[in-house]
Amino acid sequence: MSFNEILNRTRSRQLDLKLLRRTQGDIKKNGGNDFKLESEDNSMSKKTIKKYGRIH
Repeated sequence: MSFNEILNRTRSRQLDLKLLRRTQGDIKKNGGNDFKLESEDNSMSKKTIKKYGRIH
């Protein structure tokens, strides 16, 4: 993110995320929430989504 983007409060790219409902087996196996976020075009890594895209 550049300094101009911060001043203008705009982003240089659009992030397309989709919200998926996890299966009961996946929740029992790994624990966690009922939903998860995924990047539609793989522009964002799973690690970044987990760090910044938490669902509360």
